[in-house]
Amino acid sequence: MNIQHVQWISNTLKKAPKDERREKLLRKIRETPILFAKQNNTSEQAYKKPVELYLGGKYIGDDFLEKFFEENDSIWFLEERYVDNDGIDSSILQEIGCAPFIKVRYRQSNTNGHVIIWNVHSYHERGLDGFDPECEIDGLKFALQSINVLKASIIWELSKHYYKSISGILEKATNKNYINSTKKSLYSVMGELLNEYSWLPDKQGAFHNPSEIMLSDLDDNFDKESDTAKHTAEKLGFKAEITEIHQQFLNHLPPTKRKLYEQIDRLTQMMYEE
Repeated sequence: MNIQHVQWISNTLKKAPKDERREKLLRKIRETPILFAKQNNTSEQAYKKPVELYLGGKYIGDDFLEKFFEENDSIWFLEERYVDNDGIDSSILQEIGCAPFIKVRYRQSNTNGHVIIWNVHSYHERGLDGFDPECEIDGLKFALQSINVLKASIIWELSKHYYKSISGILEKATNKNYINSTKKSLYSVMGELLNEYSWLPDKQGAFHNPSEIMLSDLDDNFDKESDTAKHTAEKLGFKAEITEIHQQFLNHLPPTKRKLYEQIDRLTQMMYEE
């Protein structure tokens, strides 16, 4: 598919009334390999479906996607031949499916605030309070395995936005009204990865697993004060905050005694949570 054909598609969409015929055309375009793309971190090029592609810095004016997906060859970017061509602009490319942001796959909550997973005869399953156990962030595992402060800051912002799906309660029942249901607390696909790796930077630049760090110890460039940040820390299982006086007391203890007191703190926290 050459540039002229893409220009024709773009101009057609711009002129077409926003009706069912236009939506039908959009659905067809999104699932057709019409755009020339380049594989991230390789020299491979191929025609791809718009929904398989990301827009790089040349299209959106920011190269954060290239930095987040650095060296991840499972990612494809739209080739730059379409930049600054008459009739082809970023808004049209986004409308046909090219992503200007990191894709997050998740289900929307229903009017009751729950995520319906299964709703068939004699089997019903839902995530309570906006929890989707299958929520996942595109390229998250690769980014966690090659973490740096920039990637960590992006992941932190995504985690805040989707904090309800980090962990939660999955409810199952044979009755659609969830009578005599069973409930289970668990992490989502996203949450499992976030808790597996050490990716949260402290003020000295060292990276920690969520269970090893307090919210107040995060890099000062990270949001730590908002309610969303606090909810996210709770969902991820951050260490409980310690008062300044208590921390000074711990700092003056010998290492063996300090470790014992910290274990007591954790056990006390667990008792209160239960």
